[in-house]
Amino acid sequence: MMTPSELQEQIDPERPLIICDVDEVILHFIRHFEVFLARHDYALKASSYSLNGNIYHRKTGSNLSNNSIKNMINNLFIELSHYQEAVENSISILSSLQKKCNLLLLTNFPEHLADQRRERLAQLGLVAPLLTNQGSKGPKIAQLMEHQKAPAFFLDDSASHISSALDLSLAPICLHFIADARFASIASRSPVTGTALLCRDWLLVQHYIEGYIS
Repeated sequence: MMTPSELQEQIDPERPLIICDVDEVILHFIRHFEVFLARHDYALKASSYSLNGNIYHRKTGSNLSNNSIKNMINNLFIELSHYQEAVENSISILSSLQKKCNLLLLTNFPEHLADQRRERLAQLGLVAPLLTNQGSKGPKIAQLMEHQKAPAFFLDDSASHISSALDLSLAPICLHFIADARFASIASRSPVTGTALLCRDWLLVQHYIEGYIS
């Protein structure tokens, strides 16, 4: 696995940098997860911006435990490597932005499946360095930002990851992107302070980044 420090050596710090999450930003996750849950007689309710506490058994109504949710997600990731769908315009816009910016993908995803994720993205038309991560993304973003001189942007669907990036002494410009309309609506009620943009439309992302670096 390539480390942030090794990637940093390959990046021109004078060129704008985009650090981008994958699930629910570039690739759909929630829509696939709901189909997967239904196969096991579970369903998702969007009552808060979290999976924990929002997945219940359709017959008994009992909530799925946090550990069971994690196991289900890991099992789903194995399947998704072969058919995960792209969010509308994500691939074409990121490919276009790569002409002007360095692009790095930072995803909380099992490392042993990383090559399959790279292959799926390549099948869809996007080739970019991909770093896997567990837990907060702040530490890895800090490493990637260490020598960056040109503007840097961080896109993620998680408010906690956005906050961890904004808390850095060298913080990137944070764009909170959530493809699912229900969860995007929930997030909009209490946006993370300091976020430059909260949206679910890649055309808005393109307009913001191109306007900023022009």
